[in-house]
Amino acid sequence: MHTLQTFQAIINSSVFGVFIYQEEGKIVFANKRFCKLLDFEEEKELLGKRITEFLPPDMVDMEKIENIIHMRTQGKRFSVEFAEHYFKSKSNAIIPVSVFAYTVEYNNKPSGLVLILDKTKEKSYEKLFFTLSQINQLIVRTDDEKELLKKACDIIVDEVGYPYCAVGYIDQNNLFNQIYTRAKTKEAEEEFKKLTIGVDENTPYGKGSVSKAYHTKKVSLIPEISKLPYTSYWHDFFEKYNIHSACSIPILKKGKIVYIMLIHDTLSNSFDQDHIHLLEELALDLSFALEKIDSQKNMLVLDKAINISHEWVVITDKEGTIIDANDAVCKISGYPKDELIGKNPRVFKSGYHDRAFYENLWKKILSGETCSCRFVNKARDGSIFYLESIIIPIIQMGKSIVLWIYQGM
Repeated sequence: MHTLQTFQAIINSSVFGVFIYQEEGKIVFANKRFCKLLDFEEEKELLGKRITEFLPPDMVDMEKIENIIHMRTQGKRFSVEFAEHYFKSKSNAIIPVSVFAYTVEYNNKPSGLVLILDKTKEKSYEKLFFTLSQINQLIVRTDDEKELLKKACDIIVDEVGYPYCAVGYIDQNNLFNQIYTRAKTKEAEEEFKKLTIGVDENTPYGKGSVSKAYHTKKVSLIPEISKLPYTSYWHDFFEKYNIHSACSIPILKKGKIVYIMLIHDTLSNSFDQDHIHLLEELALDLSFALEKIDSQKNMLVLDKAINISHEWVVITDKEGTIIDANDAVCKISGYPKDELIGKNPRVFKSGYHDRAFYENLWKKILSGETCSCRFVNKARDGSIFYLESIIIPIIQMGKSIVLWIYQGM
């Protein structure tokens, strides 16, 4: 009695999909959850269909499945557990599942009883976590913007397993101009490149996730493409390549969208609100990476300019600690560079300026104000020298530095 009640509870469960098959793998029973997983409204739509119709042949060992079906329907008793298995829905969406299967008697016939547990969310989380991990490693080792974007697309398709990824920008015609595109096959990649995608919402090709991401500056999700009529413009492409979900990720510089990353998947609900925080983190990571690359380039230019300048140039952090100085500083002050790094500009104090002078100066600097003033300084040998200065606060990668540029008098 207890076993019967347990079985009845499983059949009525909203968690487990349950079906029973008999000769030739034809379905003779399906619970509501199984019908829903495969996008069918009622059990009668499934009855009589072979279970192999709902297995993706490129992802499942069909010969093994046919053999299992034959043995069960001949009455051979054994259990099978597949930690990872795949079904496909009526619309051909791929459904990752865990499978538990047994041989039972149903209506006095040997039958196969199968319980399946939808693993779409777990699979999606797994892919997104792996994406974040791989992209973060890429960010650490890449200092070129074009290389970063191209390799990000490659990683998302080749290593993570999403079928399509593209990065592009919105051009003057309000179209998504793909600059890097990656797909599982060359044929799909070429067709992907030819898609017309825009952000003008008054056009049929301007209503997708790219458009929404562009207008909101937020990650845009399409969990189930087939259920949204505004995606019909790309219906043929989605159907041909079995695309069922999509997301668009805005990549920003200084608060402005410079690129959008578009990712497609063959799983329904691969991108939904449960995954939004991971996708937002990916957007932030990519935006940070581009800011980092720009900052590094700016610092290289600045460093080169400082070192070839004949003017006195000192760089400090916001606490006033010297982090760089050029040859002119060493020549005028008499201090070697290694003695200056880590020191405070107070090392040049002559005693001419009072405390209020320096406090007022730092107050202006820390407020972001560029300052001009005249300094009376003391060299390493005790001699006095005069400098006309421009002091410029700079923000690099979220850190304040202060650029001191002096012109000798």
